[in-house]
Amino acid sequence: MIIQCKQVNKFFGDLHVLKGIDLEIKKGEFFVLLGPSGCGKSTLLYMMAGFDKPTSGSVEVLGQSDIKPSKKVGFVFQDFALFPWKTVLGNVTAGLLDKSKTERRDIAMHFIEKVGLTGFEHSFPHTLSGGMKQRVSIARALAYEPEILLMDEPFGALDAQTRKKMQQELIRILREMNKTIVFVTHSVLEAVYLADRVAVLSNRPSSIVYQVKIEIDGERHYTDEKYLHYRENILHYLNQFTGVKE
Repeated sequence: MIIQCKQVNKFFGDLHVLKGIDLEIKKGEFFVLLGPSGCGKSTLLYMMAGFDKPTSGSVEVLGQSDIKPSKKVGFVFQDFALFPWKTVLGNVTAGLLDKSKTERRDIAMHFIEKVGLTGFEHSFPHTLSGGMKQRVSIARALAYEPEILLMDEPFGALDAQTRKKMQQELIRILREMNKTIVFVTHSVLEAVYLADRVAVLSNRPSSIVYQVKIEIDGERHYTDEKYLHYRENILHYLNQFTGVKE
């Protein structure tokens, strides 16, 4: 397994956020953490990135339990986290300082093209739409070729039309690159559309109350019978353990 969580508990002072989390994520899997706002999804993701530590239990990534932020694990934030004083090209090359100037540019231009932003490499973030900013974030995370990509509600701030387009683009890119993805969302529709496997978290203190493998061949459509079946099953557990309805 490329990621393992064993009996993970997390407290912030007296607040018990995560309770007894057990997870195993396979190499090449698109794994979605689904649950209500404030249930600890992002906290668990931060532990996988090395930004935080469990209070008890263990998180192991790429065979290491003493996790520190590294280029083997990319991270895409919900709020884009771009450098406003840098162009698109400058943002994408920001993590490539160990490369020569020519290599940095070549790598960055490759991923700028891959996310569909050719022609915008000299634009600054304030001139870009929300969807374009998130494309820059994804290109930057992919540019140093991580083995794992962690994504914290990356499309949560986008309008419905842009969000759907970004989901389609993400699937296209990842099919080409075969990365392991851990993706946080509170949207059942998004989870079933993207995931190979979904884990549903309860309210705090959060535990995993349901896991399901999404077995749908070919392109997924919101109106397909199988898609609706998975959606209803997941909604049942969300409603039972969190009171969330969608």
